[in-house]
This record gives sequence, C-alpha cells and structure tokens, in this order.
Amino acid sequence: VIDILMPLDRSTKNCYEVGSIQFDDMEIDYSAVPDEPFDLVLYNAPTRKPDLIPRELDEIESMLDKLTLWVEPNEDIGRRLIVDRIMMLEETGQVRMIQTLPRAQFFGLLETSVRCIGNSSSFFLELPYLDKQHIHIGVRNEGRERVFRPGGSVRIIEALERFFAERMETA
Repeated sequence: VIDILMPLDRSTKNCYEVGSIQFDDMEIDYSAVPDEPFDLVLYNAPTRKPDLIPRELDEIESMLDKLTLWVEPNEDIGRRLIVDRIMMLEETGQVRMIQTLPRAQFFGLLETSVRCIGNSSSFFLELPYLDKQHIHIGVRNEGRERVFRPGGSVRIIEALERFFAERMETA
C-alpha cells in the first residue's frame, strides 16, 4: 500500500506493513490423510476467463496417476462445470471429492500430499511454508506474489497501539 500511495503524494503516516495473519496458526492435523500416496487438487474457476475451465480441467486430468483428493471449488461462476467433472472422475475410483476442511486438516493434506495441482491462492500463501511441490494450472492467480511472513496478528496489534497512542497525544 505504501508503494502505491507514495508516488501519488498521499500520506503514509498511518500505514503499517503487518504481514498476513494466516501464518499465525499453523497447527497441522493428519486425521484426514489417506493411507496411500495421493495428489491434492485445489482448482477454482478463473472468474475473469471462465471459458478456460474445460481446457484447464483437461490439463489437470491428464496428470492424474494416483489417488487424488480434489477439494470442492469455491462458489464462483463455473463451479458447476468443475463439480460435474470431479463427479465424473470419482466414478473411476481414483478421485475423491472432499468438502472444505477445517484449517488444520487442510494443512495435513497439503503437507502429506505427493504434489499439489491447481490454482489455489494457498499455493502462494501457505504452501511455500511447507516446502511442497506444486503444479500451477491456468491464469487465476496471475501476478500474485508468494508471501511468507508469520506474526501478522502481533504486528497488527502493535500498529493499532501506535496509531491510538499518537491520536491520544494529539487530542
């Protein structure tokens, strides 16, 4: 934000870089992990280019060579097309569609999968923390940076404390 405001000659006095809070609780629960090697697919519709969905699904399908856990997609336009493909693949017995999981179980799957395939933002946020191989599909996250900076909650609190302390001094 500061990089955007400064060239516009806007005040950055009350802007604080705090990081992200998603790294403040990295508990891992392995209870949802299957007993055999598996790939984890996290694929959501590219909302700006839904016409790419069939091609991207074909690309994912061409890689499936072992048990695959496929997390149900977000509620975006194109979801039905994705769910229909997953259900078709489930009939082969090689793919299992799973509902959204509690965060700790999701991390357990991320950490223990052979590889992660798809276009989830978690590939740019949480996955680097786990140092896991992933295969990115499509355009959904074009331009997204990989970020890993734990402690965001503490820095948010510190920034708010500084902000309110300064306000009290000027009041």
